[in-house]
Amino acid sequence: MGKESLQRPSIVPEAAWADAGDAARRCLVDLAGRLGMNSSNSSLPPSSDGPADQSPGTTDESSSKNESKKKSGGQPGHRRNERPLIPTDDCDDVKSVRPDVCECGRCLDDVQVQPEPPPHRHQVVDLPEIKPIVTEYQRQRLQCPDCGRIVLAKLPAGVPPGGFGPGVITAVTMLGGMCRLSQRLTVELLKNLLGLSISTGMISKLQAIGLQALEPVHQDIAVAVRTSDQIHADETGWREAGAKAWLWTAVAPLVTLFLIRKSRSGEVARELIGENFQGVVITDRYTSYHWIKETLRQFCWAHLLRDFQAMIDAGGGAAEIGTILITQGRSLIHEWKKWKAGKITHATFRRHAARIRREINSGVIDGLSCGHSKTEGVCTELLKHFESLWTFLKHELVEPTNNRAERSVRHGVIWRKVSHGTASAKGSRYVETILSVLATCKQNAINPFEFVAQAVKAKLQNQTHPQIITTNP
Repeated sequence: MGKESLQRPSIVPEAAWADAGDAARRCLVDLAGRLGMNSSNSSLPPSSDGPADQSPGTTDESSSKNESKKKSGGQPGHRRNERPLIPTDDCDDVKSVRPDVCECGRCLDDVQVQPEPPPHRHQVVDLPEIKPIVTEYQRQRLQCPDCGRIVLAKLPAGVPPGGFGPGVITAVTMLGGMCRLSQRLTVELLKNLLGLSISTGMISKLQAIGLQALEPVHQDIAVAVRTSDQIHADETGWREAGAKAWLWTAVAPLVTLFLIRKSRSGEVARELIGENFQGVVITDRYTSYHWIKETLRQFCWAHLLRDFQAMIDAGGGAAEIGTILITQGRSLIHEWKKWKAGKITHATFRRHAARIRREINSGVIDGLSCGHSKTEGVCTELLKHFESLWTFLKHELVEPTNNRAERSVRHGVIWRKVSHGTASAKGSRYVETILSVLATCKQNAINPFEFVAQAVKAKLQNQTHPQIITTNP
């Protein structure tokens, strides 16, 4: 590729471009491309965008025109959202309050209360003073009359051998997993809110007990994921013991599985969804999933639209290809949303999709010789895995985007940003297990605190762990 085949990025001065050799121009193009990456043209999350980043195709003028002049908060005429009152019989205390004096000055002490209209109900919800419940077990020692041995009484069944019961274990497990609190912040909260004195070392031990209670639940979730009809899979960066690792997720209709591994290879992808998975897998274009059969894999169209936007941002022949592909891609998503909303039949949607498919196929082929190496590489890969762009047309329940998986990892991403990852493999097992349980509880409308409490009690009493799902996902 000669000098004239490379287009000067707008951020590179003309004089610098004219004096640069072919190798230097390649570097400048590459660096300009990296500087121009944002959530609209790459896999970077929106949180990584700077203040100057705008949506595709917007300008300072257009964005200012679209900027709302409305004040924040509820707008006039909006539907009020009020907390419903609980039944009077369910209240802990009911107090009747009488007016003393009328506005005219008449004393109302001798006026009887009328049944109609009923009294205005005003409920105040408060929390009681929270204090730890301490139970002392006095284990008596008795001397055997026959052998003379001193026998110490055993603890009753279900009593934990340590100094903290299932309620504290559950709280510590959830404060770390659901609230993303560090061990030190957990210590502070327990002390200031509950008056509970506990060390950071004990926090770690109690979380280990919570992990043991939830490990069989995590295994059940893994089995359920690998026998589902479809899953959304994704992975994001993590840190374990200061080294690079990845947080993997597989989201099925009723269960979500998380794994933390030090590799981003296809071997981990096989572990995540199962070597012999028979359903449809929705992913981005990452190569670790290329072992999946083309007709059982759906490329994420949200990622594809970002790839097409990156082509447009590259300029030149790549921009022409990107414009064609992004126009057809957006049209495809628009038609799919119309079908989901019941505005068109699935047969009509597939007819429109067939036309769009032909246009995209033609655009991808033209992109093979557009003169922009990165665009040519993307088009080569899309042509090789072209069937994976259209799997959702044959499976009505399969979505064309991987948004479910991307949403599922947000909790973990925030956790990573706060904690900088985990200090050990044991910590990673805790994170992947509690994240899986929390996400699956949400999918099945289960109170996670109650579920974890049940699991902890079952562990302490040597009983079978509770079932997190009761139907086949």
